[in-house]
Amino acid sequence: MKKTALIFLLALIGCSNDDDASPDSESFSLIAEWELIETLSGKIDPLPVKWEKVNAEDRFVYVFMADGNISASYLNCVGTYYFSTENEGEVLKMDFPCSDVNYSYIINNILTEPKYLVLDLWGDLARPEGASLKFRKKS
Repeated sequence: MKKTALIFLLALIGCSNDDDASPDSESFSLIAEWELIETLSGKIDPLPVKWEKVNAEDRFVYVFMADGNISASYLNCVGTYYFSTENEGEVLKMDFPCSDVNYSYIINNILTEPKYLVLDLWGDLARPEGASLKFRKKS
């Protein structure tokens, strides 16, 4: 009888209930306002590499919209964004009609919190020593 009760108790503990999920929990979505808060550049070796805070006057915001449009607070136009498969994986590309720069990033998933977005510079923006931009979700 004790063995049956123990098995029943373990079965109850092992079962998950989606209704118990935290109301604050959310999944990642690119569709939002993202403010640049930190940068990372330099070689990863030797560790540790530290994120550097971006001064308030140097921060900018990307707004990704569900229709594929994007705005950047440092540009006076609305562009488009899309994903392209390259040798390094899936690349986020942004085209702005008012800029000659080819904006290409690899979305880095080193942060598991949905309120942060890390973009690694790629393509024309890439640096030999590597560089990443960390954004915090505003909306």
